[in-house]
Amino acid sequence: MNNLTKILISEMMESKNKELEIRYVPYLIKTSIKPFNLNMSHYYAYYNNPEALEYVLRNGCPYLENILNKNPLDYAIERRSYESASYILSFIMNKPIFYNKVQKEKLTKLISFAPSNIKEFLDAAL
Repeated sequence: MNNLTKILISEMMESKNKELEIRYVPYLIKTSIKPFNLNMSHYYAYYNNPEALEYVLRNGCPYLENILNKNPLDYAIERRSYESASYILSFIMNKPIFYNKVQKEKLTKLISFAPSNIKEFLDAAL
């Protein structure tokens, strides 16, 4: 499945074809590209597609760090994707286990980026 995952994600990135996305995403939700440890949540955060990001995370796509120690929130911040970052913060607030994974330097980037629900995120962390 690993090679197929790479091919399908590459195909979706190159074509921007919504039909491909609808057809293949349900099968790609719980897979990741090894050894890079990339999955659909990284892809949608990178391309600022909060609706699709919400769909894959709600349907079991793992929220994880890749080989570069970047998670979907890191990509949303790097790409200035406010909508995706806001959704990811909401997702993390509903999954307290992820609070432990927000490291100091990532928290600093998050605060300087300041998505709309940063106050709620920080309040919930306390």
